[in-house]
Amino acid sequence: MLLFPERRSIEAETGRVNGQRVARFRSAVALGTPEAGQAKRAPVDLRGLRADVAPALERQLFDNRDSKADRCDTQTQTVPLLDFHTNATEAKLSVTAVVVSHDSGAVLHDCLSALAAANIRTILVDNASRDSSTAIGESFGAFVIANGRNEGYGRAMNIGIRAVRTPFVLIINPDVTLDHGAIASLRAAAASYPNAAILAPRIVEPDGRIFFPNKSLLSPFLKNEKGVKWAPEGDCSTTFLQGCCWLVRRDVFLAIGGFDPEIFLFYEDDDLCRRIIEAGYSLVHVHGAIARHKRGASCAPQKGRLFKARFHLSWSRLYVARKWGLSENRSISIFIACIKWLGSVATFNLKRRERYAGTVMGYISFRLGGRALKIEGVE
Repeated sequence: MLLFPERRSIEAETGRVNGQRVARFRSAVALGTPEAGQAKRAPVDLRGLRADVAPALERQLFDNRDSKADRCDTQTQTVPLLDFHTNATEAKLSVTAVVVSHDSGAVLHDCLSALAAANIRTILVDNASRDSSTAIGESFGAFVIANGRNEGYGRAMNIGIRAVRTPFVLIINPDVTLDHGAIASLRAAAASYPNAAILAPRIVEPDGRIFFPNKSLLSPFLKNEKGVKWAPEGDCSTTFLQGCCWLVRRDVFLAIGGFDPEIFLFYEDDDLCRRIIEAGYSLVHVHGAIARHKRGASCAPQKGRLFKARFHLSWSRLYVARKWGLSENRSISIFIACIKWLGSVATFNLKRRERYAGTVMGYISFRLGGRALKIEGVE
């Protein structure tokens, strides 16, 4: 059974939440639980999505007794498809974790250690790190895909997911650590909710607070424009799941095209959640699975990082808004950012200057027709 907070009670027939008329919230029936009696979806034919994989490398089996890490350099060879399951029963819910790293050595050890403790095979897609990220991945026996340049988050994740053959993929940031039993809880939920294409654990931040996104720019229903805060009390279907840790049905992910390759960073999770919903699937928060997120720690601090992050945050927001036909007038916000940037220059506040300069330049770049990929040297 799916649980919802009492103060946000669901009235599916009337389409009201706390007395306000809204689009219908997805219930247990929409999730396709066994009790709902829904027929399972026919498998998606992925044969047309495998053209980029060399036939000679179509399948590569891993021996659990082999401690030597495998590695693939995307500049010199094609990424193989990997098959980690060993029998038909296990194969139904078998999982491969995919981690994208870029100078993530400071946090990667804890992430991979938790995955190894859960006996989860891992692919590490490294975006040209200058630190020990790939060495850490190899030390845990991960299959390392070494990109010769920083491809951006979504594009790198697409590379990793295309390389596996297990029906489920655990998309996880390097600054996320799973609690014991989290994978088992996610797999159990996947079996209970066959119409859920993405399942996410309860995200706990360093201060102990639960992070649950209460709205999304692209949410087609329950927009929650006032940003009312609430946290679920059990499993629930929602309109958006923050992308730091997802259990994803690989066939659905590939069938809808994966992460948008035009997005270098940010809002790729909003966009994918919207496409999942448009395709008729559900997004499920799994309360019994716990993941601990060191927000903002995936990449080591470096000069210009804040500018780049704010640039892509601004650019990607405008991009997805236009993509989905939303009216996104950011003129006032950008004007305020300009004023704040001038103030930071006057007060010699370098951090604020970098922050607001990135926001403004991202906006200007998009309005002038600039592509985030071109700016990053990725074509």
